[in-house]
Amino acid sequence: MPPRLPSLAGPAAAALDAVVSRLPTALLGAPKFFEAGWGDLSVVDFERDALMKAAAERESRMKRGDAGIPDPAAWLAPDPSTPPLTPRWATLEAGTRYGTPYRLLEAAFPSPAPEGVLRALPAASRVARARLLTPTDPRLGLGACVVHLAGTGDQGFGRRLALGAPLLPAGVATLVLESPYYNARRPPEQVGARLARVSDLFALGRATIGETLALLRWAATRGGFARLGVSGFSMGGVHAGMVAALAPGPAACAPLLAPRSARAAFCDGALWAATAWRPLTAPAHAGATSVRDAVLAAAAAAPAGSGAGAARLAAASDWPLAASAAGAAAAAGAPPGDAAAAAGAAAGAAAAAAGAPPAARAAAAARAGSAAADAAALGGARAPPFAAAAGAAAGAAAGGGSAGPAAARAALAAVLESYTDVTRFPVPSVPSATILVGATDDAYVGRASVEEWGAAWPGAEVRWVGGGHVSAFLTARPAFRGAILDAVARVPPLD
Repeated sequence: MPPRLPSLAGPAAAALDAVVSRLPTALLGAPKFFEAGWGDLSVVDFERDALMKAAAERESRMKRGDAGIPDPAAWLAPDPSTPPLTPRWATLEAGTRYGTPYRLLEAAFPSPAPEGVLRALPAASRVARARLLTPTDPRLGLGACVVHLAGTGDQGFGRRLALGAPLLPAGVATLVLESPYYNARRPPEQVGARLARVSDLFALGRATIGETLALLRWAATRGGFARLGVSGFSMGGVHAGMVAALAPGPAACAPLLAPRSARAAFCDGALWAATAWRPLTAPAHAGATSVRDAVLAAAAAAPAGSGAGAARLAAASDWPLAASAAGAAAAAGAPPGDAAAAAGAAAGAAAAAAGAPPAARAAAAARAGSAAADAAALGGARAPPFAAAAGAAAGAAAGGGSAGPAAARAALAAVLESYTDVTRFPVPSVPSATILVGATDDAYVGRASVEEWGAAWPGAEVRWVGGGHVSAFLTARPAFRGAILDAVARVPPLD
């Protein structure tokens, strides 16, 4: 195994995270995230998404007891939501590593993403590339194939192949997918890994999910592997969780330093300094889905996830109304408490006008009032403040007009909570085969975000390593490998 590096923990680790998040712009003049604004947020539509529907139906059957014991053979059955993949693998090298004969293969294939997502992807991103580091005998040991997904800025295959290579003796193959917008799939006008639009983040995620599910099905039906898994660092861990949630059969899941939703990094964590907030103060471009409509559309699609995920989605859907009401009250000089009350009253009145029963009206009012109160309370309590001063201008950012950066932060938080919250997705068929690894001093991903994810999936395990996002990535790889191995051992074999 590679040598263990000394760890960096405490305030120094968090400070390193803060410095690294600023370096590309400060030293290299790289653009910030989302400098072209929102884009068209309708690129992902949960209501018409076959993958979400299929997974929701599977979860419903399990809750009814129709499939209380997960069937590993579900991976082998035809699945119209995941088109069959027939990649042509070319051998790049072969030899022996860690005492195990291996082959390194590469394949390119058209992305199986839905048509709407394909249209949103730049031409360079529509062909996927993957590399497979596998024992020569796929039946060795665990006989597993684990797909490793890219974190933000992970432009090549090398880091993830290096993480997985020491698992060869245990019989675990490492399949590395190149993300859309990254490396050879990066559009020529994009600088580095900084996505130009919020909608690019959605297109990247939805394409990654479809491509990963197709690769896992290939591994199950044609690759000769007995167990399947998915892992990823940071953003890749979020996508890994979504893949495990939507998979037709059991899949191990090992998210590494990954948040419950992207809000943790962009709105509450170190990436707030790497985000261009001013362009997000404007509404989406003409003809595109507005921020307000995108949030409400996510709420309209039946939440299939855990109770906590459904509650957070409902709270996010109250944000446009709460922000508008609180904004009007704040503009009139009302103190924060009165602004929150105004938001709650507005939400309750809207629910009553829509014919909602009294209990639903009270719930809507409570959620909206809480959202506005949180925004007011956080106004100067911490940096970066989530939804700070949201009441002053977020109503404009929600549907039209312009607003300040604090309101843009509130708007982005609502959108990311609606579309990237893993707990809004169904619980995987074997949640006990999920092991999350968090870092104690991570300035990108707060501890609460990791714990909320773990609590939402019954039986999931949460492990902790010392350090921050950057330092743990460099020093905690033995712990990451241990989590991957243990998670894979918890899924039943396909045979």
